[in-house]
Amino acid sequence: MTQLKSDRPPRYRPAATRFARILLTMGTGESPWLIVAFVLGVIALGIFSNFVFSVTFDLTTFVIDKILRTLGVVGAFVLLAYAAYRYDLRQAWRTRKMTINERNLAEPHAGLIWLLSPGNLELPLFAIRYHHVEGGEGGEALRHCWVLVSPGTSAVYDRLAARVEELGYGVELHPLPLSGETIEATYQAIDHVYSAEAEQAGLRSDQIIADLTGGLKTMTAGMVMACLPYSRQLEYIKSNRDAEGQVIKDSQRAIKVGVDFALRR
Repeated sequence: MTQLKSDRPPRYRPAATRFARILLTMGTGESPWLIVAFVLGVIALGIFSNFVFSVTFDLTTFVIDKILRTLGVVGAFVLLAYAAYRYDLRQAWRTRKMTINERNLAEPHAGLIWLLSPGNLELPLFAIRYHHVEGGEGGEALRHCWVLVSPGTSAVYDRLAARVEELGYGVELHPLPLSGETIEATYQAIDHVYSAEAEQAGLRSDQIIADLTGGLKTMTAGMVMACLPYSRQLEYIKSNRDAEGQVIKDSQRAIKVGVDFALRR
């Protein structure tokens, strides 16, 4: 079993802290509204600096009315800068469009990440077979499959490994034991695949696709969080169902998850 890293993802930077960093250093602000916030902040800082300089060298300028007016102007510019920053923040995290196109079948990949669930092996075997067989027909055949094994699914993994060996796919399975069925545990496991396991297997990140079909909802959330910010590819297995809700045999297909939205820092 592979040992996972215990590094936690970086903590979220509070809005006020990030605003101060952008205001003083411009940080990584690439949008027009961050530039507006920066310019307004510079103006406010310039006005305040000039006032402090004049008071330091000429005490006669130390007048209460002038102080209040200066602080009012500086405060107004700071508030406008912060308003521009907050507007940019809302725009950055606004979902513009999210589509899942069933006509867009997932391309075969040399690497696959699967969230193992209790129950039958139909779906994971389909995904493995799809990427291995379809990839062998002029594409990139599946060579490595990382299986996230949550507590209580070890026996299911053993059955899966035995079945894959029986079918003679020649796919190397890599079990990744999870400490729990949590978002964080899943996130760390998947990030570990891309940051360490992929290189050991001789694969690039774009040669690996993560399937969010199996697992619990928390595991699915962990997978999405580990993939979307880094443009790591996602798929799911779609099945047709009859009028009674039963899966129609041989109707499964691997669908690439297409996400069209902007996540700016």
